[in-house]
Amino acid sequence: MSPHLRIGVSRRKGRGSMLREVSVLPLIALGLFAAIVAFPFCSAGEWLAEEIVDPADSTEQLTSQESHWCIDVDGLGRVHVAWEDWRSIEDSEIRYSSRLPGIGWSTETFRVNQGGTYAQNPTVCSDDNGNVFVAWQDERSTHGVFEVWYRMYSVTTGWDSVEAVLDNPSDRSAHAPSAAMDDEGNVHVVWLRETTPPNNKLLYKKYNPATGWSNAVTLSVGVAGVSEHPVILEESGTLHVVWSQYTLAEGRCIYYRRYSPGVGWDSVATKVSDTYTGTDPSIAVDPEGNIHVVWTVWFSDLEQEVAYRRWTPGTGWGADVFYVTENDSIPSMYPTVACDGAGCVHVIWQDYVPGGYTTLYERIYCPDSGWGEITAPVGEGWQTDRAHLKADICGNLHLVWSDCRAGCCMLYYSEWDAATSSVISEEEISSPLCKPIVVVVPNPSRGAMEIRYTNSLSGISGDVTVRVYDVLGHLLCRLPIEETSSGGVARWDGCDRSGRPVAPGTYFCVISADNHVTTHKIVLER
Repeated sequence: MSPHLRIGVSRRKGRGSMLREVSVLPLIALGLFAAIVAFPFCSAGEWLAEEIVDPADSTEQLTSQESHWCIDVDGLGRVHVAWEDWRSIEDSEIRYSSRLPGIGWSTETFRVNQGGTYAQNPTVCSDDNGNVFVAWQDERSTHGVFEVWYRMYSVTTGWDSVEAVLDNPSDRSAHAPSAAMDDEGNVHVVWLRETTPPNNKLLYKKYNPATGWSNAVTLSVGVAGVSEHPVILEESGTLHVVWSQYTLAEGRCIYYRRYSPGVGWDSVATKVSDTYTGTDPSIAVDPEGNIHVVWTVWFSDLEQEVAYRRWTPGTGWGADVFYVTENDSIPSMYPTVACDGAGCVHVIWQDYVPGGYTTLYERIYCPDSGWGEITAPVGEGWQTDRAHLKADICGNLHLVWSDCRAGCCMLYYSEWDAATSSVISEEEISSPLCKPIVVVVPNPSRGAMEIRYTNSLSGISGDVTVRVYDVLGHLLCRLPIEETSSGGVARWDGCDRSGRPVAPGTYFCVISADNHVTTHKIVLER
């Protein structure tokens, strides 16, 4: 069986689309891959049993109303969580933990920031190779003035030895970062920088592993205004940013701006919300390229609802705002949104119920059936709040939230298992009719080798790519192709993308064209 599965989640390239490759090589190495139905990264059909993110730290207090957390899932199914952990009234740390499919959470958490400081509002993102980026705001140099700091984790070298400053505008604050990482390892960050109090602006920077940080770009509307709650999402090279911004002309509204490869940023920001005050936006993109935005609408101080609006390719933003909740006197706030492998939209938020408690609720929209009933995705706790939701490339959803039980607030995690939503099928995984015929010579090799392929299908119109991976699923290089009358040939010299020779051992070349993928084992000797 191919160590790469074709999953029913689109990744756009040019005008067409292709199914994403998912590496199961790390799972094979760990002995976790028994059969398709036992693949722990793509299995079952409901919210699974909750897990504590940091069980070893269960005696410490996490103040849920003042703390923040975030979640990301990489291409290998690893879950990454960063959160704000209060050790004292003046000492808050940024902590990190990860979860491996079929194994569970790290036995120890990692402290990302390095000194008794007032660290808050973390954001975490990762790429398909497992590299991780964490950023946060920190009151380090001047009391009452925040700076944006960051730290990176590399799968080859581990965590950076020290954290670094992204923005420290002297006597002005920089805060509320949100980050996303693309498949090439580039990091995209948005954050807020104070101008003339109380005004601020929304900024964007890109980090390229080869060239470093770009100059900052302003994304917010106009010169004056108070921006809050920025969120950035990356999908196939396209960047989506939503935030709330107050202006004298329109009050506090939800805005959206997009970066398209080869085009750049939209010339203007689009107002997504209606005439009512909007805060706390969240954004997701489904396999068909539809954009889904949710936010909190403030009808009054006592009545807040969750609103939803969709953008569709070729049509644009829908004319109407849909209200996911209609609770009248019960405040519904802090929504989060993600799309499963069947194209259904999941919205989760918290309701304030009598007595000051909060409970998480969910509502799902599916294209063929519309909006479903409101349900509770997790069990009721004393105070469950601030959910963050993220989809993986199999269409499973990953949820992290805070729950206060027996006087201790901790982070919990649950997974929506989407295999019964027809995310994967046996035919999609392995069909000899959709594979090029591959010959590698010599194999094994003590030096360079040729990877020759002949298409067994007619009508393949998309680009053919040849990539080499190690047994952990890490991409080593993408090979140039010389086309022939019957297919093509690629040559590998036994080096990674930086030109360094790799160690002797087993590797895999993956050849993809349109929606067709095949994998061939290659052995390098010295």
